Amino acid sequence: MRQNLRWLASVELVIGILGESAYYQNGEGFSLVDIAIVNEFGSDDGRIPERAAHRTTFREQKAAMLRRMNGVIRLTIDGKSPSQALDKLGLYYTAKLRAQIIAWSIPANAPATIAKKGADNPLIDTGRTLNATQHKVRKK
Repeated sequence: MRQNLRWLASVELVIGILGESAYYQNGEGFSLVDIAIVNEFGSDDGRIPERAAHRTTFREQKAAMLRRMNGVIRLTIDGKSPSQALDKLGLYYTAKLRAQIIAWSIPANAPATIAKKGADNPLIDTGRTLNATQHKVRKK
């Protein structure tokens, strides 16, 4: 049990655009992380409005995540390995975040953006950012 608790204290669960996919550049020289940040907070010039899918998901899922994390701690105290439970927690939250990105509709895209993309989903163009959204358990 102590070994598992030490391991649990030495790792963190990160969720977002991770690894090499984070640095993929589109034709305009923006990385997937750049695109996600602009979508989340809006552009400085105001042309792209804030669409806070990440912060909204965190706010909506905070209580459920805390309950699930308490479950991971209880399993660890009971002598079970926390690794699989922590991975499941990451899968759960990543699925919730992806669902939020897919469902996000306000504010809608501008008519010129809809014409360029061929669709009106504000947070999805090619799907690369959505598909790159993942989780990882890593050492602190």
